[in-house]
Amino acid sequence: MARAVARREATRGVAICGSGVGACVVANKAPGMRACLIHEACSARQGVEDDDLNVLGGLMVGHAVDREPVKTVRAGGIQR
Repeated sequence: MARAVARREATRGVAICGSGVGACVVANKAPGMRACLIHEACSARQGVEDDDLNVLGGLMVGHAVDREPVKTVRAGGIQR
């Protein structure tokens, strides 16, 4: 996923692992990656708009809550 984003085959990605830390560390090894551990919608929006994040990672807060950051970024019409 990180390589696809780095090659611009995808705009953004979601890396999911137990804590999200390992997924972000690995994603950030690809050139041009800006992956960060995100657990809620506000940080997801701010990360994409202000910090140009292109990968969100994590799964510690539960499946229903974990979908909210992704929905926020997609529904917000954020263009980067």
